[in-house]
Amino acid sequence: MMDLNTVDATPTKDFFISMLVRDIDLIDAIADLVDNSIDGARRNRKDGNYEGLHVCLDLSHEQFRIADNCGGMSVEIARSYAFKFGRPEKTIGVEGSIGRFGVGMKRSFFKLGQAFRVQSATVDTYFVLEDSVDEWRTRDQWTFDFLERIEPPDPIPKGEPGTDIVVTRLHPEVARDISSERFVSRLIDDLASKHGPAIGGGLSISVNSFPVLAAALGLKQSKELVPAFVELSYGNTDDSTIVVKLYVGIDEPDPNAAGWYVFCNGRLILKADQSNDTGWKEAAAENDQESVPQYHNNYARFRGFAFFEARNPDLLPWNTTKTGVDMDSPVYRSVRQKMITKMVPVIRFLYGLAKERAQFASPSDRLIEQAVNKSPSHKLSDITGASVFVRPDVTRAKKPTTQRVQYSKDVSEIDLVKASLGVTSLKDVGEKTFEYYLRMECSD
Repeated sequence: MMDLNTVDATPTKDFFISMLVRDIDLIDAIADLVDNSIDGARRNRKDGNYEGLHVCLDLSHEQFRIADNCGGMSVEIARSYAFKFGRPEKTIGVEGSIGRFGVGMKRSFFKLGQAFRVQSATVDTYFVLEDSVDEWRTRDQWTFDFLERIEPPDPIPKGEPGTDIVVTRLHPEVARDISSERFVSRLIDDLASKHGPAIGGGLSISVNSFPVLAAALGLKQSKELVPAFVELSYGNTDDSTIVVKLYVGIDEPDPNAAGWYVFCNGRLILKADQSNDTGWKEAAAENDQESVPQYHNNYARFRGFAFFEARNPDLLPWNTTKTGVDMDSPVYRSVRQKMITKMVPVIRFLYGLAKERAQFASPSDRLIEQAVNKSPSHKLSDITGASVFVRPDVTRAKKPTTQRVQYSKDVSEIDLVKASLGVTSLKDVGEKTFEYYLRMECSD
């Protein structure tokens, strides 16, 4: 019997599920599962070399599947917190994890369909867990049961350590979306952006056997053109420290690629952001007279990269769906001011570049643009950088104030003009006749 002094605040599972999946896009839900695979790679390859590791996604009208060989999930991790809704306070997660809140995997299952199966093996444990969401809703317990479980000292089945997840009985709208070529193309582009650093480290990701390829991030750099680079540190212990690296400069003009790229532990959070979240349309803190304008295609060459790294992912300034920054984060507010300060010289340079283009019709007269075009793009890992953006020092030669006028005439005619002017040299003939024409024909 319920205590009459107790008010029941237990959430219903229907409400919980509906709230959990409401604010996440289908592509972001799938990306969360890829995040878990990459966390496995981070756990087992601390040097960041992921050569030989793969994450394979297979999407169809009937099911969603993701399988990897990134080290697997142990029985103890599954039992203790991987299937909990939220991460227990004392949980020791993967150092530098990109899975933060302990809801990603379950939220993805609920977003995708009504039934799921998880099979995972490490070097010494193995388990299979499956359930029906419809049946789970009706149970009082918030638990899941292992279908199979092997722990030491029993030998595990032979095979590569990794995880294999299958979601079936897909929601109708999910089945429709993931079976379309357009969706697969969008997912590939999204994963290429979000997981570029991991792919650059050798991790192979594929969707329906199509490889996910990520272009290397870069900036133009030469002796005359040097991007800005700064490294910042917040916190006083290893576990409480956030290290931030900012790269600011220019690259090829592309309005769709221009803006800020913000990463948390190697996971892209903002891509080509042109909003006030990253400092556009904001005054620089050090000098309110120097401000960043609203984005315009004159700034299509602008590129800014902000990398936040922390052992403890809870310290990083990202939201629960990893689709935006936490504007209330004190660390992000501080870094944002640095981003603005580093932007100002680049924006001023690009404004001058646009002004030069409007002033000179001929590309041969655009000396600043020529210097930019001669500067090659370099991968961020090869950027040396300077504390402040260095622009090409272009000096234009002054146009001459005088020019020589030359022409040839018959000698007898020249002699007549000499006699008429009372002069003896050809130089005097030219100057006098020019002065006469200027006075008689060009004077007001």
